[in-house]
Amino acid sequence: MIRPLPPIHLATLLLCSLLLACGTPDTATLQVNGIMKNAAGKKIMLAELPYASSARLVVDSATLDSSGRFQLQSVQSQESVYQLFVVGGPGLLFINDVAQINIEADAADIARFRISGSPASRSMQALYTAFVPSFNQWQQARHAADTKAGTGPQADSLYSARLQQRDAAARQLSQLFSTYLAKEKNATAQYFALGLAREFLDAQAWAQALDTALSQWPNHPGLRLMQVKTVSTQVQGTHLLNKPVPELVLPDSSGRPIAVSSFRGRWLFIDCWASWCAPCRAQNPQILAAYRRYNRRNLSILGVSLDKDKAAWQQAIVADTLPWQHVSDLKYWDSKAVNSFGITALPFNLLVDPTGTVRAVNVPDSALDATLAKYLQ
Repeated sequence: MIRPLPPIHLATLLLCSLLLACGTPDTATLQVNGIMKNAAGKKIMLAELPYASSARLVVDSATLDSSGRFQLQSVQSQESVYQLFVVGGPGLLFINDVAQINIEADAADIARFRISGSPASRSMQALYTAFVPSFNQWQQARHAADTKAGTGPQADSLYSARLQQRDAAARQLSQLFSTYLAKEKNATAQYFALGLAREFLDAQAWAQALDTALSQWPNHPGLRLMQVKTVSTQVQGTHLLNKPVPELVLPDSSGRPIAVSSFRGRWLFIDCWASWCAPCRAQNPQILAAYRRYNRRNLSILGVSLDKDKAAWQQAIVADTLPWQHVSDLKYWDSKAVNSFGITALPFNLLVDPTGTVRAVNVPDSALDATLAKYLQ
């Protein structure tokens, strides 16, 4: 049987897999006061888990007195996840959503810490408290299901029961995260939850949850770059390379149907985006520059939106000055484009040659000009 991981080790492991990039620091001071029982005379450390690195950054430390009291502080960066730990022992996680936080904990049972002054931290703690036993149950059920012993009807029945237990545990975790992500009002807590949820929500549900979070907090560095990293490590559309582009017919803003096949004879850059997708909007200036440079060299662009609000879609087209043709069935992740192209996250794009063959997928904006120059000589 797999031994359940201690809470802080598991949290750190899953967080570190998604640490991405820092934003601009401010000059506010974070102050953390509290009591750590059963650790008198030991050193307590305050560390930030920066988006830029998988290594924690220790920002302050102190030696606990006989009562276990401590007072730590730091010039904090943006809102992010922090860790409080006793040297040589486990720790606890919190979010610096406020400037002063109070923590009471017991080094002998640190998972049961009490925190005040930080609503986001209490929310994150509640999620993690619910997550750990469910995760351990799923992990044990998965291990049992992967180990089929014996043959015959009795063994088959036992194996089937183990599979059902594994799937039930996975559904329980999926529901936990779906409920939490739908209600949580703090961006960093959403980021933390998305990191834990990646294995338990299906790709479309996870991508939709991330996009929803980005629509509320488009400038949160962890959320923004979480999507970039996801797209870069799981390249969508590779199954379409060097194959005929799937036919797709969607209406433009006036309701006129536009078919991908109607661009045959020209190079076509299909840009899949949405007005609520912050990374999509961020790369629009590069796409516009490419359009202006290559439009006279037999290049057309077709914007395929996963919007559901027509007004927001049209306003984004005007605001970002996107002069090419645009289509959308305004069905969000139920759009025909999702199934046609296998879209799991935005932004997503395809470069199609004049014969209708896909030559490139998911071209990053940093490489767009070089890619077009390669083909449109």
